[in-house]
Amino acid sequence: MRRSLIVRLSLLTLVVVVLSVAATAWLATLIVNQGIHQADHRSRGEVGTVYRALLRYGATHRSWAGVTPLVHALGVSTGLQIELDAFSDRRLAVSRVGARRLPVGSPVAVVDPLHVDPALYPHAPASRIDPAAVGPYRLSAGDRGLLDQIAEPILRCVRQKGGGGSVRVGASGRPVIVSREPAIGIACGTQKLDSFVLPSQRPAFGELTALTEVCMKAALVPAGSVQISANFAVSLPVRQTAGQRLTVQRCLDSARREQLGSWVAAPAVLYITVPPRQSSAIVLSAGNELRIGEVAALVILLAMGATLAAGWRLVRPLRALTAAARGVEEHGFTEVVEVSGDDEIAHLTRAFNQMVRVQAQMQEQRKAAISDIAHELRTPLASIRAWLEAARDGIADPDEAFVSSLLEEAVLLQRTVDDLQLLSLGDAGQLGLDRRQVPLLPLLRQACAALSSAAEAAAVAIDLSCPDVGVLVDPDRLRQVVQNLLSNAVRHSDRGGTVAVRAVAADDLLQIEVSDHGGGIAADDLPHVFDRFWRAEKSRSRAAGGSGLGLAIVRQLVEAHGGTVSARSVPHELTVFSVRLPTTVTAADRGLPAAH
Repeated sequence: MRRSLIVRLSLLTLVVVVLSVAATAWLATLIVNQGIHQADHRSRGEVGTVYRALLRYGATHRSWAGVTPLVHALGVSTGLQIELDAFSDRRLAVSRVGARRLPVGSPVAVVDPLHVDPALYPHAPASRIDPAAVGPYRLSAGDRGLLDQIAEPILRCVRQKGGGGSVRVGASGRPVIVSREPAIGIACGTQKLDSFVLPSQRPAFGELTALTEVCMKAALVPAGSVQISANFAVSLPVRQTAGQRLTVQRCLDSARREQLGSWVAAPAVLYITVPPRQSSAIVLSAGNELRIGEVAALVILLAMGATLAAGWRLVRPLRALTAAARGVEEHGFTEVVEVSGDDEIAHLTRAFNQMVRVQAQMQEQRKAAISDIAHELRTPLASIRAWLEAARDGIADPDEAFVSSLLEEAVLLQRTVDDLQLLSLGDAGQLGLDRRQVPLLPLLRQACAALSSAAEAAAVAIDLSCPDVGVLVDPDRLRQVVQNLLSNAVRHSDRGGTVAVRAVAADDLLQIEVSDHGGGIAADDLPHVFDRFWRAEKSRSRAAGGSGLGLAIVRQLVEAHGGTVSARSVPHELTVFSVRLPTTVTAADRGLPAAH
């Protein structure tokens, strides 16, 4: 049972489910607790207080080098554990000495004076740039005195007209007049004060204008002469659409961030955790623990049931395959296993069934091959034995004709053995080829000449048509292919007929066709013409055929060249064998083929 696939699947499912339930419960509790902590402190404003204090520090300092005292003070005043880290995970400051390297949970916020968080800074400007980040726009004492002189008559005007009014000094030191009636302030010139650019600020505003114009040009917004006031309002001499005005404002904000980047501290990551004594973590009651246990048990039962069902569906066809495989091994079992479905097991079963069929076919082919080989070797051996017994008994005279007859049978026997050896080398992938560049026309002429005697004896003419080109082949093997096809065509041609040999050579393909007008091949026999020891004559007589290996050798040699061979036939009209070989034609003359 320990080795059973179902048992293994069940145990694996049990382990996975238990770990999943435990991990899910722990993670859910942790996340809920952290959410409660974050929501609780956000509601009390403590996180916002810490964030805004650190934001103000970053806006007025170029680095976080001296922020530790502020973090300590914020930790004491809020009772929170605060840690400020750089984006490189380097610790910048921590509120409690000895706190661990990184706090649990996600960061509360990113402290960046140039990209404030509206959720923690409710009154942040639309540009999301901290007003305290003034950089090169901070006023000197002399500049503030000059603006105070301008602000005094404006403030008196506002008060005289009943608008009340007071002066608020901005982060840069610029005075701003606040009035209960904005219209009265405008009438008295508050906008002039807000937009007045001091001489000391002109280089910074010139740089800001240039950066804004570059951005507008990239955004394809017509700029003209860009004017930026002291309160960072931009105006253009050309009329703009709403979309263009939005793009201009974005360009101005982007230019300010680029200009102020070196004047403020780099963005930092803020972590806030709750001290253990202040933790409000969830504590499960006995009833809740029981409910969780019941749900976990139900999940385990359902998972185990599903696993058992799936495991049985998986194991049942595997057992059938195992029984079938043992049957094949022990009894030569050739029945196929029933297949249902279209999953991986079904694909495996079909592959197994196909393997069994192929094995059965190979077994039958092996038996047939042994029978054919015995048949091919029996005839010449029986003839040799009969002649020798006749000579021993004094019936035959061992003269020259006697010796010639024995030699002819021995040659036939040797040819059959050589053919079998050639096919064996091809099956083993050891049939070597000696490819070299040779002229095609002389090679085909030699093949035709070798069959000329047999053709004359059968009163059959051989007509060769071939271009004078060079091809990259094994000449001996290609000559053997053509001779076997010619021998087969001459043997099956009618007396007085013609066997045609046609060759066509292209840049990368050589095609040779051997055709005759004999009896032809029946359609049912065409798929078997290249099988070993196959003859159309059911009696397998040698009177009208050879050993039955010639066309099998043709296919073996052609495939060794990386080519293909095929046959087509119209009974009593035409039979054509086509050989196609990948090769390289190098001769310059690719004109009309010469007939011979």
